[in-house]
Order: sequence, then structure tokens, then C-alpha cells
Amino acid sequence: MSLISVIATIGIVQGIFILLLLLSKKDKSLTTKFTICLFIVFIIDLTWYLLYLQGLLIKFWYLYGIEYLVLYLYGPILYLYVRSHFRADIFNTIFPKVFLHFIPAIVIYISMSSLLFREETITFLNSFKFSDYQIFSKYSLHSIIFNFSLWYIHVIVYLFFTVKFIKDMKNDD
Repeated sequence: MSLISVIATIGIVQGIFILLLLLSKKDKSLTTKFTICLFIVFIIDLTWYLLYLQGLLIKFWYLYGIEYLVLYLYGPILYLYVRSHFRADIFNTIFPKVFLHFIPAIVIYISMSSLLFREETITFLNSFKFSDYQIFSKYSLHSIIFNFSLWYIHVIVYLFFTVKFIKDMKNDD
């Protein structure tokens, strides 16, 4: 087992331990619920990475694509976690709007899941001739979308709104 696998395993065990502590709390505030969601996403992320490192994704091929779902969940959960610290009452009035934050994660997961798309997408993209060179021949759909920085843009947008929200809350005080 490599050092990075050991570190990932330790992270998973620590994450599960903290998750169990949070779940054992009797009165769970909205902030605690978002913390629980954050640790669940963290544990799934590290578990997928450990499966990847150990070469077990070939055996569990249907898990491919979950890493994208997890990556796109960090931003909304972090934003809603911070928002619940300052304005927990706002979730009572606009709770259905909270789910709108998770639409990008769901769309990205569906479009990048190995259950839906495989090499057919690369063949389709290569049918558009920009030149004699097949521009997408060395890439899978996953790397094309991911390399065009959707995740970075997503994270930057959520960090911007989180910082803006915190500044607005400081100005209200």
C-alpha cells in the first residue's frame, strides 16, 4: 500500500469518526446538518480516490462519474453551510430554492456518468471536422468537459458568493 493510500485511508477513518460524532448529536441544527453533508461528500470523495489508487475502479466501473458529482457538491454545501450560520431562518421561507444549487452537480453527474456515455460521445465529437486533425481523439468526454474548467468556474463562483455573503453580513452588524 502506497503512502498516499495510507493517508486516504486515515482520512476516511477520521471522516467516519467525526460523522458518527455529528450523527450522535441529539439536537441537530441546520449548520450541523450541512456539516454532516460535507463530511459525507468528503468520505465519498476519499473512498473513490482510494478505489482509484488501488486499481479497483475496473471492478466497480459503475462508480465512474461519482467523482464529478462529489466535486460539484462541495461549493453548494459550503455556501449553504456559511449561510446557515448567519441566517438559518431564511431556509424556512425559500427551502425549495436550496435545491437549485444542486442542479449543476446532478447535470454534470448525468452527463459524465459511465452508465450513459462512453466512446460514442468521442465518435460524435470527432464527426465535427475542424481540420484534418481529430481534435478530440486523445480525450474522453470527461476530460474535455473537466479540462475546460467547469469545475474551477463553479468553485470560483461559489467562493465569490460565499465571501460576498459574509461581507454583507458583517456590514449589517
